Amino acid sequence: MKSLSAPPSSPPRRAATAFFHATTSTTPLMPSVPPAPRRRVACPKQVGRYRIERELGRGGMGVVYVGIDPELERRVAVKMVPPDVDTDPRARRRLEREAKLLASLKHPNIATIHSLEEAGARVRFFTLELIEGEDLGTLIARQALGFAQGVGVLSEVAAGLAFAHQSGVIHCDLKPANVVVDGRGHSTLLDFGIARVVDAVHTGTSIGLSSITGTPGYMSPEQLAGRAFDAKTDIWAFGCLAYEVLTGARAFGGIGVAEVLEATLRVQPDWGRLPAQLPSAVRELLEGCLQKDPGQRPDNLGAAAALFQRLGAGGAAAHGAAPLCHVCGPSTAARRPAESPKPWLDRARSFVANAIPRRA
Repeated sequence: MKSLSAPPSSPPRRAATAFFHATTSTTPLMPSVPPAPRRRVACPKQVGRYRIERELGRGGMGVVYVGIDPELERRVAVKMVPPDVDTDPRARRRLEREAKLLASLKHPNIATIHSLEEAGARVRFFTLELIEGEDLGTLIARQALGFAQGVGVLSEVAAGLAFAHQSGVIHCDLKPANVVVDGRGHSTLLDFGIARVVDAVHTGTSIGLSSITGTPGYMSPEQLAGRAFDAKTDIWAFGCLAYEVLTGARAFGGIGVAEVLEATLRVQPDWGRLPAQLPSAVRELLEGCLQKDPGQRPDNLGAAAALFQRLGAGGAAAHGAAPLCHVCGPSTAARRPAESPKPWLDRARSFVANAIPRRA
């Protein structure tokens, strides 16, 4: 990686080294004190009317089980507050807010919620569609998807995020583990547990270190710093995810959280790891998404969805393989003046326009 010019004793390094502690799951970034061990609770046999088959996954904000709905005779995902923190009213409010956000987002690349329910006096949970597949992080761990297979995934992730942003929702925790790819190659965004609505984003004036949440390596510099942020924090995370899909490596890695945070604040990704056959428009898109200054990032992901959609429809075939996923719907990209201050966008549009020969 190429380091940005800054003295070794710069404030970002001291902050990263002295103040931050986090795990790979989504948890608040706390002062450097080991977290108290959490009580592991056995998988319940029943939640409400749902028979529980097994635990699907857990993180700092919730636990998800595979359940059977006996009335509709279908398998669902059951998400609830972890039993060891179910007495915390804030955790219940987060769960309810996530359910309501999901209910406002109806899109083929965002998980569909079925219900928000209660079992007894204390257990609050919601059910959503069960995606039979693997998370993107597991797929990448086996092998980088590369350009030919990755364009389909990136097209659908960009389309889902663009729709969420148009609906006034910021995901705030986009990462490979929160994207599931099913057996047909269809990609779905999951886990809106720390999502924000546009008019309730962090302002930096009422937030302390203990309430900065996210996953190191995918959080934007402004998100890490507790400053005001908007949908461009998701655009940064999309750049991190796209880089990882194409290379199999994290854009901002390191040994320990402090090095990851320092890389996020001060270091450029190793662009030399990108596939040699990668179109220049895609590289410039990634470079635009990963600008440290959010004002230099794209305003939305509409152009990115259009670029990867067009490549998945035909351009990727020229690079050695069929696309992994089916293509998404039309782009929502807004028109810009001809003299764009962001050259990557002009290049992307030009590439989309010329990637496939037009019919006579």
